[in-house]
Amino acid sequence: MPQFEAGLYQVSSLFLIPALVLILAALVYAVFALGAFLVESVQRRRAGWRSSLSRRQAQTDAASDDLELMILKDLEGLRIVSRSAPMLGLVATMIPMGPALLSLGRGDASGVGQNMVVAFS
Repeated sequence: MPQFEAGLYQVSSLFLIPALVLILAALVYAVFALGAFLVESVQRRRAGWRSSLSRRQAQTDAASDDLELMILKDLEGLRIVSRSAPMLGLVATMIPMGPALLSLGRGDASGVGQNMVVAFS
């Protein structure tokens, strides 16, 4: 059984780096989306501004259902990021907790600290 548990630990540790990379990518995307939001809010205060939605409606002569689908398509990336980021955060927190608990059982305070830094950063 210890070999099985060690194998499971090694498989789970393979997921740590991709989870951290995806968390950083989600952070970059969120900052980019926030910047786009702020730019649009500044643009809305200018006279003669037309939203991209009204420009699309004028170009394509789309019905309201089609415009709604365009809005949903634009927001799909943010929806995916907002739903997957908590899961990735949980994965990135729980994977280093195993070695931290093993270090705690051995009385190795420095090992606990090193793994907890990774888990909660």
